[in-house]
Formats: sequence, C-alpha cells, structure tokens
Amino acid sequence: MFRKDNPSPDGDKSLIRRLMIFIALVNVAEGLGQTGGIINQPLVYFFKAHLGWAPDQVTKYLAILIVPWIIKPIYGLISDFLPVFGYRRKPYLILANLLAVGGLLWMTGLLEPMPIMIALFLVGFGMAASSTITEAVMVENGNKLGTAGKFLNQQWLWFNIAAIVASLGGGWFAQNLSPTSAFHKAAAVACIAPLVVAALCWWMIGEQRQAVLAKSPVPPKHEIPPILKSRVLWVTAMFLFVWNIVPSFGTPMYYHMTDDLKFSQGLIGVLSAVASVGSVIGGLVYTWLAKKLNLSKLLYLSLAVTTVGQLLYVTLHDPASAIAINFINGLFGMLALVSSLTVAAHAAPQKAAGFVFALLMSVNNLAAQLSSNLGAWLFVHKFHSHVDPVIYIAAAATVACAILVPLLKLGDQRGDQFAPSVGTPDANALMRSLQKRVPNTSVSGF
Repeated sequence: MFRKDNPSPDGDKSLIRRLMIFIALVNVAEGLGQTGGIINQPLVYFFKAHLGWAPDQVTKYLAILIVPWIIKPIYGLISDFLPVFGYRRKPYLILANLLAVGGLLWMTGLLEPMPIMIALFLVGFGMAASSTITEAVMVENGNKLGTAGKFLNQQWLWFNIAAIVASLGGGWFAQNLSPTSAFHKAAAVACIAPLVVAALCWWMIGEQRQAVLAKSPVPPKHEIPPILKSRVLWVTAMFLFVWNIVPSFGTPMYYHMTDDLKFSQGLIGVLSAVASVGSVIGGLVYTWLAKKLNLSKLLYLSLAVTTVGQLLYVTLHDPASAIAINFINGLFGMLALVSSLTVAAHAAPQKAAGFVFALLMSVNNLAAQLSSNLGAWLFVHKFHSHVDPVIYIAAAATVACAILVPLLKLGDQRGDQFAPSVGTPDANALMRSLQKRVPNTSVSGF
C-alpha cells in the first residue's frame, strides 16, 4: 500500500525518519489537544469559577464526550473501506485534525455550555479518528519495516512529554488568567499541534494512491457470533467493567485542593505533571516486573498498590505531601492500567484480535466514565463535599476486584507475553489505550 518503488536501506531510513516525526507530531497534538490536555484544568476551572458548577455537574456535562472514543473501530472501518481519491489514510488524517482545529478555534469565543459541548465533541471526534488512523499507519509500516518497537517507543516518549507540558501549561493559564481567558487561551494554544499535523501528514506518510483495497482486519460475519458467545470474552469484559467502575475521586479531589487546601491553580497543574512523570516510570517498572511475575500475580500486586495509593490521598494536606502522593499514584496507576489491559490483550483471539480488543476497550472506557460520574455524585450528594469517604469506598471497591481474578483463569500466562505479537492491530491499540483511554475530566491524575 505504501510507496516503496525502489526498495533500499536509504529509502527505508527516509520513510522511517518521516514516520518518526509524524508519530511525534500526532502524539503531541493528542497530548495537548484532547479534552484531557492543556484545556483540561482551565475548562474545569471555568466551570467551577465562572459558571459555579459543582463537581457532579462537571462530570455529568463531560460524560457524553466518551462517545467518540467508544466508537473508534468505526473510524478504522471507514478508513479501510472508503478511500478518498484512492487514499485510505492521508485525507482522513487531514480532515480529522482540521475538525479538531475547528472545534478548538471555535471554543476560543464561547461562554455558554451547549456551544462549548458541541465544540468539545468536534475535538473529540477529530482526535479519536486521528489516533485510530495513526494506529493503522503504524501497524502497516511497522510490519513492513520491522520498526514496530521503535514506533511504540516514539509514542510513549512524545505523548508523555505532551502530557507534562499540558499539565504545566494548563495550570499556568488557570493560575495567571481569569477563568474565561484561561479557557480561551488554552484552546487557542491547543489547536497549533493538530494544525501542524494536518499541514504535514500528506508528505510524511508515503501512502501510494491505489484502487485495490487491502484485506480488512475485521472478522467475517460468520465468525462474529461465536466470538460474542465466548466465555473468556464475557468474563474479561466483566472484570474490566468492575475494575474501571470503582468510584473515581479525581474531580472531587480538584475541588478539595482548590476550596479546602487552598492550592493554587499553578500548583495543581504541577501535580498533574508529577503524576505523568510517575506514569512514565511506572511503565518501565511494569516492563521489569512482567519478566518476573505471571499475569495473575501482577493483577494482585496492582490491586494492592492501587489500594495503598488511593488511601494515601487521605493524608494529603500540603504541597509536599501532594507532590509525593501524585508521583506515587502516577506510578501505581500505570502498573494497574497496563496489567488490566494486558488481560484484554490475552482475551483477544488471533483471528479477530483487533475486533475483540476494540469491544473490550469500549467496555473499559464506558466504565471509566461512569466511575467519574459516580465518584462526583457521592462526593456532592452523599458526603456533602467531603472527599475522604469517597476515597475509602474506592479503596474498598478496588480490593473487592481481587475476587474476580481467579475467574479469568490466566494460569501461568506472563504479563510480557501478549496473545498477539507486537505489530498487530490489537497490540498497538493496547499501547494507545495505555496513553489515552478516555478524555480525562479530572486534573489530579485519576
């Protein structure tokens, strides 16, 4: 599919260099431009300070933004089957990123909730589609060039760099500008990266115009019903749902730090950046642990450290403790995230790996959004803006997830041995989902 008229080491190197730059740009764009990017804290700050919304109002309002990320398989199907002027990737990447740019630019002049929601939806669809199509580009080129590992490392590096910059930048805007100005300025800055991607992707992706479509990775219709009847699929889906629906106290913690602890907006931004640094280290720690422990033990360990990390938030009382706790939870949270999603990778059958993994990620993302809403509702309506009870419930629910681990029947499967090999669509989808499962509606790392 991709241009390789004169196969040569030099030609491969040139294509790899262009793709490495492209992957970096896309991940910077997504790290900055998503709802959980640089506009995250200014947006929540705007809802709180300008509109006077309570935490549960914020999470209810943003809950619908899960939709673009649940239907990601649809973007892949459209890109696979409906080429534009003979191209399957480049035109859609340009359209997707321009859609995100349009939503962000429109947002710079909005003050009312409904237009803001529409603009956020445009950004969500653009970013989700761009991420899905980029995955396809990476899989195709990674398989051909033998560079899947290098591409994945490039994803991790630049998305996490963008996450740190987004946290610090969003905190600076919220600290130094009015709620309205912070929100608008952050949206203006966020649109720069996807605009660059739209402008350069045609040159960076060496896609050749063609009339014949590649074989679809989607399983044939007669294979889908047996897959959907699989016990492994349903048990795994149940486990992921329960794991992710544990009440989140991210947005309540933001309100607690702002109203009760009187933390500055700049400090809260720094705390998110610290959590991102912890996540990077957590990914490295997981790689080491996965070589020594089987997946069942990794899950139990992840549940244990996650519970400890959650309970540490009860002791948060000053900036020093906040920095330490956010770093620890960034690290612990990545261990838990990788472990749970590795279970999903193991459940995906070889013939329908991409299809099944996409379904499991939809369950994952839906539960994560419900978790955010549940935590905010408990905080406001049951515990009268006291965050500690929500933390205790979250910790207890996390411990309870251990009951489900034996049902997975993982045996001696190791955490570093995915059912599919790296370079297949679902393995790459796993790596992407580690980085951006759902647009984050909190600023405290949960």
